[in-house]
Amino acid sequence: MCLLDSRVAEPAARGTSAAEPIVNIQVTCGEELGPVKAMVDELVRRGLRATLWVGQADLTPEWQAYLREIAGKGYEVGVKVDADISKLSYDEQLSLVEPIVGAVTSCTGRHPKGFRATSFRWNDASADVADKLGFMYFMASIGSAPGEFDSVLYFPPKRGFGVFGVTRALYPDGTSGILCDVPASKRMNSKEYVDLLRSVLDDCVATGKALVVEWHPASVTKPDPGNPWWQAFIGFLDYLESRRGDVWCATGEDLVVFGTACDC
Repeated sequence: MCLLDSRVAEPAARGTSAAEPIVNIQVTCGEELGPVKAMVDELVRRGLRATLWVGQADLTPEWQAYLREIAGKGYEVGVKVDADISKLSYDEQLSLVEPIVGAVTSCTGRHPKGFRATSFRWNDASADVADKLGFMYFMASIGSAPGEFDSVLYFPPKRGFGVFGVTRALYPDGTSGILCDVPASKRMNSKEYVDLLRSVLDDCVATGKALVVEWHPASVTKPDPGNPWWQAFIGFLDYLESRRGDVWCATGEDLVVFGTACDC
């Protein structure tokens, strides 16, 4: 059954396997709370659980109050560093990440499970930081080329976390790209994008693979009825709900907990 209600559902309540592929919607915060809240509120209204990425700039008292509220409804709050950490040392990265971890833990009552950086760039020190701070998963490249990542869950040897990325797909122009509104908006229009999302969702249902999609409400997908990219977001959610029973709408943490069991 697709989780299309507002109940708080911890991973343990799911059991040890998942019959349906996981759909993980990710919302990346900007400095404005309003657009982020509008997007997440739409997900809450539909009962679609998701992952919300927050950085240091987001952790004002107003933000913290909202994160406490949203975490209480079963939504995941992950840690995002608003910097290219691939050029930073272990100590430099730790000094950036640790305060965000502390703030998120303080306001939500839960240690954050997910970690990522701007544009998913990273280096070996980033993996050491992920281990040090006890993250369950790290969003990054798992291929040989920069930016080559997908929603296939990978567990690096001798590490305590899983790795996955945003789902990759074939764009209308024949190139490969991630299912994220920012790069997609530079290569296609909003109608082409929602058609692509529907097609990839159908493929994930057929193959049992996880689907990870990222949205930016403070920039590309601003919650405005007149914004075609907001309409693409709504169109995707409508289609996702039409596949009720075929997918499980969950968090990144859920994907790691149940990914191996459902071959995601």
